[in-house]
Amino acid sequence: MSIFFSDMRDFIMLAMLYLRGGVKTVTWLTDHKDIEEDEDDLQAREVRVRTVRLSIALAIIIKTQTRLSYDGYCFGRISAETKWLVDWDRFRLRQLLTDDEFRMVDKCFGIEAPEDLPHAYTLEELAAQFYNKGHKWPHEWPDYFTVNMRPMCRPHVIVAFYIREMLCLYMNDITNIVPYGIKERFVPSLNNLLEPPCSLSSRQTKSSRRRSLCRMRVCARPSWLYGCCHSH
Repeated sequence: MSIFFSDMRDFIMLAMLYLRGGVKTVTWLTDHKDIEEDEDDLQAREVRVRTVRLSIALAIIIKTQTRLSYDGYCFGRISAETKWLVDWDRFRLRQLLTDDEFRMVDKCFGIEAPEDLPHAYTLEELAAQFYNKGHKWPHEWPDYFTVNMRPMCRPHVIVAFYIREMLCLYMNDITNIVPYGIKERFVPSLNNLLEPPCSLSSRQTKSSRRRSLCRMRVCARPSWLYGCCHSH
């Protein structure tokens, strides 16, 4: 997890440095003079905001994955407390992602809510769910929520795709002229920093599955084996 946050910090820092910007950015870097922004500076600002919000969203999703990977994806259900914490993460994501981005990410979490208790989806619904609630989930919630265990794309892969799409969209080369963008020679190094975050979640899921198999094997041991172990 420490490597993941270190890589994301480096990704944001290098993306800010590699993004050329407009006249104001270049002038400030060379002469430290504050002049009026041009159109390229405004476009570069939008890219910086998009880079930061998607990077934070990726970090939140990795945290959500740690809540779901064991009980949810190995045993098919999570407690009401875990669902409450996951909804808090969803609330944070809803403020960082666009409607289409959040819809794609939210679908891949795989949490199945009862028909009489649908998921809070909009920003207003999620805000109302936590307003004056403290740390206690609603009393009408069931004790457990079902989680879809069928193979599907994980949410962090989707956000990583959006980040990589952004890198290609604002890559400045002969086939894609973006004066305020990132030189094509810097894109591979930024892309490589996304590899550990993408593989981290799969390693967590595999580790959780190994722990669940060990637990099932222990539960399946015959009672006489425990007697032999205790006798020795």
